[in-house]
Amino acid sequence: MPKILRLRVGTLDDDIAIEKACHIFVASKAAWDDIHDDLPQFAERPK
Repeated sequence: MPKILRLRVGTLDDDIAIEKACHIFVASKAAWDDIHDDLPQFAERPK
């Protein structure tokens, strides 16, 4: 997927100025992890 940038944000020391585009792997998220925005959600990796 050359048009998708993946970044492990836990490796960063500073804040980033990138806005979220979607939520992926929501089918396996923790029950307590609530999503409170209107971004698209995908159960698995989008194709």
